[in-house]
Amino acid sequence: MAGSKLKIVIVGGVAGGASAATRARRMNEYAEIILFEKDADVSFANCGLPYYIGEEIVERSKLVVASAEFLQRRFALDVRTRQEVVAIDRTAKQVTVRNHVTGEEYAESYDKLILSTGASPFVPPIAGRDAANVFTLRNLADTDQIKAATDGGQTKTAAVIGAGFIGLEMVEQLARRGYRTTLAELQPQVLPLFDPEMVQPIEQELQDNSIDLALGDGIKQIVLDESGDATGVELASGRVIAAELVILGIGVRPNVQLAQAAGLKIGQGGGVA
Repeated sequence: MAGSKLKIVIVGGVAGGASAATRARRMNEYAEIILFEKDADVSFANCGLPYYIGEEIVERSKLVVASAEFLQRRFALDVRTRQEVVAIDRTAKQVTVRNHVTGEEYAESYDKLILSTGASPFVPPIAGRDAANVFTLRNLADTDQIKAATDGGQTKTAAVIGAGFIGLEMVEQLARRGYRTTLAELQPQVLPLFDPEMVQPIEQELQDNSIDLALGDGIKQIVLDESGDATGVELASGRVIAAELVILGIGVRPNVQLAQAAGLKIGQGGGVA
């Protein structure tokens, strides 16, 4: 590949996209490599986000694995943040890019195209989901919003919906911040994909740390006050959990809209086949 003027375009600049870009550079020092990321940040530590909210990680900068400036300097990558690829023309071998700063759109050609568009939090179609104090946690912008809400000192009751990894990490960190927290899960146990024998000690540990468990009970709606802020969560059983801070950790869905519109095959699992 030495001497090649290959042009590689990578869509998505977090873990997968940034890793693909740096690997491509190691394989070909001459290639033109463009990395598009629709948000402001690239290559951050998703797993550390709850721990920054809970102040186990004190410095926000510790969440950034590699900044756009570092990738540009160290690997000679063309990193374009706040620029979203909105369409793919496979015949012309070009993508349409929307600059979220200027609002302009432009075309960029490619020889090879790598899609690393990740996933988005699943938000059920329930009443109240758009309230300002209802959050999902997926990126640094989400983290900043939740951190600002917890730093405000006004709210001390919280509900976390979904008892997967994010849900468990969030209840731990909210308890650390002094929140009275309820963890609700549609399935009859936390970590539904694990064997019951494995999760029983975890559930006991949660209860020993004053986490209220509402298991086998799905969410029906977010309860709002007259100003439109969430004051609680109503579950399918009719139980209402008081909560001035609501975290939805129900799962994620692959971002396949771009690939699907380009005619790529989508597999049974919902991702690109």
